[in-house]
Amino acid sequence: MEDDCVELCYGFLLFEIFKCTYSIYRQKSVLRGTIQGIVISGARILALFPYVGKSHFDMFEPYVKELASRGHQVVVVSHFPQESPIKNLRDISLVGSVDIDSVNRINVNDVLGATFFKTVEEELKELTESCNKTLSFHTVQEFMHSNENFDVVIVETFNTDCFIPFAHKFKAPLIEGVLLTLYNGVESLVTQKYVNHHFGYDTPPLSELARNTSLILVNTHFSLNRPRPLLPNIVEVGGIHIKPIKKLPKDLEDYINGAEHGVIYFNMGSIIKTESFPTEIMNEFFQAFSELPHRILWKWESDEMSGKPENVKISRWLPQFDILNHPKVVAYIGHGGLLGTIEAVYAGVPMLGIPILGDQGMNVASMEMSNMGVRLDFNDINKQNILNALNTILQP
Repeated sequence: MEDDCVELCYGFLLFEIFKCTYSIYRQKSVLRGTIQGIVISGARILALFPYVGKSHFDMFEPYVKELASRGHQVVVVSHFPQESPIKNLRDISLVGSVDIDSVNRINVNDVLGATFFKTVEEELKELTESCNKTLSFHTVQEFMHSNENFDVVIVETFNTDCFIPFAHKFKAPLIEGVLLTLYNGVESLVTQKYVNHHFGYDTPPLSELARNTSLILVNTHFSLNRPRPLLPNIVEVGGIHIKPIKKLPKDLEDYINGAEHGVIYFNMGSIIKTESFPTEIMNEFFQAFSELPHRILWKWESDEMSGKPENVKISRWLPQFDILNHPKVVAYIGHGGLLGTIEAVYAGVPMLGIPILGDQGMNVASMEMSNMGVRLDFNDINKQNILNALNTILQP
């Protein structure tokens, strides 16, 4: 899946670059009254991923690395610069522009207790503040006023529509990372004033710029989201983030191999703080797990978990994809994040999905519809429901 997605995206991207380059070449050739051979070398690519969620960046990172490895000059604007230099890839860091922890460490009670309108209000407030702070950040301002040029601009448009005008500024084809929705349209309206302030009042409306998108990369895959007709410039790239499976650290390898009945992997993602689960919910999990013959490997935010059963092992960090591909991992309990769901499908591990926010409910519904797992709503969590759900997905 990974190689096919990378090759497909790479091919479509080169096609867009070719169209742009050829168009400019033809204009110059007509003026000279001559047609000559076209030579296309490495392109200059601007990749803008200003959303603070790490999982969103994880989707695109292998893509831009692959482009750089093939000789293209790639400039990446994000909150997650590379730890070590990569040839042909230059980072423009957004670190320090916004408070990442406020988004990546959410209390589950704040989410479940909020009304729909309160959630929308908070999202739009966060969106406008994020757009203004990132566009005002010194690294972005320096880049915005530089004389650089690019052949194509890639933008993830999840709460980040305000970065679309970079394609207009550099007069380059626009590639978007997700489809625009009605909610995105509302975001475009509330962030337009920041676009006007930073890019100039002669900048076309965001809705108009978005309509000129040349290519849309959709993080879905027909094996999970069902086959559906798509326009020629919409390409499914679900699984593009998947990397080669690595050997597990020795302590994890020994723990999993020592599980006579297999291991159940438990990870609620990087955004929701599992520590914020109410005590009564934690006790229901403990009671259910204590009755299972399996070992439980649980990603947890601290080094201690009071009251956990003996068959539960906790860790602050776990190599999720490598764990899911271990033959003794028999089930995955998660929040239904898209990347994790795709990884579970890739590894063939059945999933118990407990959606909390965002697109998680839709992802879990797709998983359930494809007979790849079952759903358990947070408010329905109790010992018996947990055991029933696990028994369902663990049946041979």
